[in-house]
Amino acid sequence: MLGIFEHFYPDSIFGDQVSTHYINATHLLKLKDEELEPPKDQHQSYRWLTLDEVELDGRVHPYSKVFIKALRNKLSV
Repeated sequence: MLGIFEHFYPDSIFGDQVSTHYINATHLLKLKDEELEPPKDQHQSYRWLTLDEVELDGRVHPYSKVFIKALRNKLSV
């Protein structure tokens, strides 16, 4: 378990007048490359980045970056 994180968006699938609130119960899962098959139904492609690259890359959504501190702490143990 990495932790509980909240994400707030001003809009939602229902329109600009309805906000969205996500609660993420995040976990670290270690897999071998051959065990990983990301789903293709929502995304056409994936990029694999180091934590440093995630922090510096402006194309990575800010809500994806909130997990970095917890990941660094868990990986350093």
